Amino acid sequence: MKHIFLFGLLFALSSQWGCSSSEQATAQEFETEQQLVNVKTEPVEARAFVEYYQTIGVIKPNKDVMLSCEVSGQIEKVLFEKGDRVKKGAILVQIDRRLSQASYEEAKAGYELAESNFQRLKELYEQKSSISDSEYDAARFNRDMAKARLTQTETLLEKSEIRSPINGIVVNKFIEIGEVAGPGSPIAQLIDIQSVKIEIGLPENEIGFFHIGSSATATLDGYPNETFSGAISYIGSQVHVGHRTFPAEIKMENPDIKLKSEMAAKVKLVKKEYESAIVVPKDAVLETENGKAIFVLIDGDVCQLKSVTLGALQGNSVIVQKGLSVGDILITVGQRDIVDGEKVRVMDRK
Repeated sequence: MKHIFLFGLLFALSSQWGCSSSEQATAQEFETEQQLVNVKTEPVEARAFVEYYQTIGVIKPNKDVMLSCEVSGQIEKVLFEKGDRVKKGAILVQIDRRLSQASYEEAKAGYELAESNFQRLKELYEQKSSISDSEYDAARFNRDMAKARLTQTETLLEKSEIRSPINGIVVNKFIEIGEVAGPGSPIAQLIDIQSVKIEIGLPENEIGFFHIGSSATATLDGYPNETFSGAISYIGSQVHVGHRTFPAEIKMENPDIKLKSEMAAKVKLVKKEYESAIVVPKDAVLETENGKAIFVLIDGDVCQLKSVTLGALQGNSVIVQKGLSVGDILITVGQRDIVDGEKVRVMDRK
């Protein structure tokens, strides 16, 4: 009876110990599972990629004209104000025409007389009359001089009306009615911004990527939701000694006159286009003692650190030139919390 009791006691103890070991193992497995780092992944694919060069430029008008007087006189009429839009050929200023008109009338009368005398002597000369060669030549010379004088006074008369040489906007006014102007006196500054040019600098070490016609876009703080398109229209032939850049211009159409002269523009130029490249998020790249590296997923739940060589960077995307293959599973979230070779929990597994 005593032996039976001891045997039962040992059996009970062994059963209790067995249950405790199993529960302990289950708890350890649960604890290990809880310690796994959560990660997100995406498959590595090849896709098209565009590399851009970005810089700041200044908008300039397509045409910038400083209008000035060519004749002397008192300003009689001013037919514009600052800010006006004017058409090519429109009269902007009229200078007192009385002296010019009188000179023109005098020259016209002189020419008509000289022409009449010349025609009379010419007829006699052709009839082999008593008109000498010298008399004929003198009459022709007087006629030609009178004609030149008439043309000169006619031009001066026309210049007493100062007209706009372009379709544009008046940005400065320098004259008022009653003032006396002379040749070279400034009248107004006109600009044409129906199309504009953006002045930029292209780095010496990247000039080979660009040419006349290279596409470009621009954004402005004043129009945060709009993008303006254009193309390079000019590249200088001499590098700026200070910044080692070549001057360049981007032409853009501006029908709505949103782009104003001297505004700053954020310019983006197409530098290089890749038909197929391995592109990854920049945030997936880690800096290690051995250089750049990326974590990939292997065997479904194990992370592996791979050294990579990077290429062009654009925004939050970067080309991987070496070290990664199409089909690899890239870890994009949680990569900074794991170490090479450890197991991870994939949160976005399909």
